Amino acid sequence: MEVKDPVFIIGSYRGGTSLLFRLLSESEELWSMYRESNHIWQSYHRDSQEKSDVVYFEKLDNGKFLNKNTGEEIKDFENKRRIFDLAYHYSTYNNYILGYLGRVKFIREGLPFILGLINYFNYFYKAFTMDKYRVVDKTPPNIFRIDYLAKLYPDAKFVYLTRDANENISSLISAWKHKSKFQYPYRDYLGGNLELSDCDSKVWKFFIPENFHEQDYKGKSVVSVCADQWLSAHKAALESFSKMDKSKFIQIKFEDLLSRPKTVMQEICNFTEVELSEKMNKIIEEMPAVNTDKKFIVSKDSKKKAKNYTELAEVQERLGEIQSQLGYNQSSYVI
Repeated sequence: MEVKDPVFIIGSYRGGTSLLFRLLSESEELWSMYRESNHIWQSYHRDSQEKSDVVYFEKLDNGKFLNKNTGEEIKDFENKRRIFDLAYHYSTYNNYILGYLGRVKFIREGLPFILGLINYFNYFYKAFTMDKYRVVDKTPPNIFRIDYLAKLYPDAKFVYLTRDANENISSLISAWKHKSKFQYPYRDYLGGNLELSDCDSKVWKFFIPENFHEQDYKGKSVVSVCADQWLSAHKAALESFSKMDKSKFIQIKFEDLLSRPKTVMQEICNFTEVELSEKMNKIIEEMPAVNTDKKFIVSKDSKKKAKNYTELAEVQERLGEIQSQLGYNQSSYVI
């Protein structure tokens, strides 16, 4: 039994990947964890500081990979594939209710033996009924691991979901400033001394930008941090996809998924070679109609300005190049 032709959803945090993952997880042809696969990376690719959101891989001249967090060469690459396959064998389901049980903290941590029994049954069911099957995986830090995943699964297909920088960064800012969300203790990399100028979060949230040095962020604004996160993620993705055969990936704009969901999902299904299922269509029909043609920032003559308007002014000059490469040719920020 093996995983064949997996589908990896690639995108930034707060970039719309959860919606696309929810849709593709309804495919009867794709098995899903119904959650992110961070636990696999934490278990088998953990660096000395346990920063599971940052595992940068650099391809070496000998075809192997270097973990840029630790400076150590990735060894026994074939065994890494077996490890991932095994994790998918146990943890991916083709049923939303069963898959969702793995997300329930009370069951996952309080009654792990029940989850273990379900996972074992799931594993043996697959082992006796199929030689190969497909999975869909959405884990935002994978945006830094595209080269590695492409080698791990040469038959993989990548759906690269992008979102306008101002919309995406605004959502990141709001999440950073939220008092209770994303306050995971294991993200306390700096011992409670984050010291951003306009955000009192004590833990780091979302991506850690490449070449991260904690002293560089002391006194920085949260919008600057979020811009670094967005830019670092998409620079990594664009570099990886520029080296990949175009038949292996497709770029989809989140704005198009919202405004033309059925058409865009049909395009994604054609690319990934799965049927647009009735369950997908049901979710699409329940989505509210969204017009994404308007600017993110309303004109200064308006009485109401969009969320995080003032903060976003600080980073506009830094966003243009990547915005253009992603196909957002005209800035969505109106002065």
